[in-house]
Amino acid sequence: MARVLLAWEFGAGLGHLNRLLPVAVRLVALGHEAVFAVPDPEAARPAVVRVLPDAAAALLAGPHWKPVPAPGLRDVPTDSFADVLRLFDAHRPEVLRAAVARWDGVLAQARPDLIVADFAPTLALAAPAGVPRVVLGNGYTVPPPGRPLPPMRPWVQALPEHSRAHEADLLDAAGRLHRERQGRPLRHLADLFSGDRTFVCTIAAFDPYGPHRRGPVCMPFNVPRVTPGPPVAERTGGAALYLPANHPQVRAAFTALEAAGIPCDAHIGGADPHAAARAAPPGVAVHGRPLPLETVLPAATALIHHGGLATAYAGLQAGVPQLVMPVNLEQSITARGLQRTGAAVLLPGRGAVEPATIRAALERLTGDPVITAAAQAAARAAAARPRQDTLELVVAACRDFLEEPRRRRA
Repeated sequence: MARVLLAWEFGAGLGHLNRLLPVAVRLVALGHEAVFAVPDPEAARPAVVRVLPDAAAALLAGPHWKPVPAPGLRDVPTDSFADVLRLFDAHRPEVLRAAVARWDGVLAQARPDLIVADFAPTLALAAPAGVPRVVLGNGYTVPPPGRPLPPMRPWVQALPEHSRAHEADLLDAAGRLHRERQGRPLRHLADLFSGDRTFVCTIAAFDPYGPHRRGPVCMPFNVPRVTPGPPVAERTGGAALYLPANHPQVRAAFTALEAAGIPCDAHIGGADPHAAARAAPPGVAVHGRPLPLETVLPAATALIHHGGLATAYAGLQAGVPQLVMPVNLEQSITARGLQRTGAAVLLPGRGAVEPATIRAALERLTGDPVITAAAQAAARAAAARPRQDTLELVVAACRDFLEEPRRRRA
């Protein structure tokens, strides 16, 4: 039996952990031991225990990166990943060294035979020689290795000077540690985000580094398989709405749906479902659990959401026109990918958006034959793509690394 360390360090929420958990479940079923290192073990514990009850004690605290509380620093545009890392003071040698020291403690306690990492670049600096690393991530968190960081926005051609300077500072700080510990230079900052095997789990159309990525991408684990629905004009359902509780446009979307007389099934992520139901107008059914996209979307006439990758791709598979209101950069990149299909309308996620504007967008989605035809074409294209079991590919790579020492001994 081998011991596998599954780790993540950057990023809010539990999305990175939710990508690691299916791998852990499969490896534990094969007889291996799973140990987790996460920024906040108590926040992660319920998700881990739900699928691996015996792993409750195997939760270690890795580095916990928090943005620097300096308003002026946050005003700097984030054009590349170097700009993002600078918001966490990762360019400062003492901060970087402290994060690596935290990983040293985790590694001494876990003593892993294999590392499976998601968005954990400083773990790449600390990882001992001879312990293989399998890296998972979405397109946003795995910039292409072997080159300087490209722009995060695929519609931008070149980086500004401040982004290149930030990358140089980060590479200098990380490079010193890399030489000390690994005995060789770190040629590119992006190399810390890849491993001995790397799996970029995204949809090619939504990959922020698509114009620069040489290798293939893999279908994400959490994308449901959705059957295309009939043409929008023949559908019997109303709209489907999937927004987080802190999204600025929830109330405006409710008002627009009521004004347009469009029935809607809604899930407000992170909200008290009873409070959300009280705030919803007649005709909007608020569900306490996430909507079953594979059953709701093929009958829906419109999909309203904030630009989550899984939701966006489920909508494409179903052939439903989409109204997207992104809040952050990653969601904006996904929204731009949707817009290129012709099957989506984009509105701002931040700031004030009038309910009348949302209503007009919904009426355009369902009434414009160009948009509805584009949605059907996107569904046909999605159905024609070859199916791929990415989880099986990841587990096979892990097994190869874990069985290699046994093959050498034989």
